[in-house]
Amino acid sequence: MDAVPKSRLSLPSAAHPGLVRAMDHALGALGGATQAKACAEAGMSERSFRRLFSAETDVTWQAWLTQARILNAMALLAEGRRVTDVAADVGYGSLSAFAKAFFQLTGENPARYRQRVTPASSS
Repeated sequence: MDAVPKSRLSLPSAAHPGLVRAMDHALGALGGATQAKACAEAGMSERSFRRLFSAETDVTWQAWLTQARILNAMALLAEGRRVTDVAADVGYGSLSAFAKAFFQLTGENPARYRQRVTPASSS
């Protein structure tokens, strides 16, 4: 699978109040965000949530959540945080799944990204 160009990495928003609540909730707890929790926050059935979410954002919930996680991970890596810790913090159960998602969205592996964006340490 080809990597998405960096310029396309963005987080779509929504206007529907239920979707906004679901998005805000997910952003506040990316490590534990699920579609079931999003549906509950939005007060919608899964089917209604999926349809409305895709219609308003032009992406699926899972694609949006992946982008949110990777964007958050980029910020944490830029702070110099360890890749393993960042992967867990943003909701990945394995380092390999995180590295694959990160590469697919950024075209770069997380360790190289961290090395490129953080100042050289005086270790």
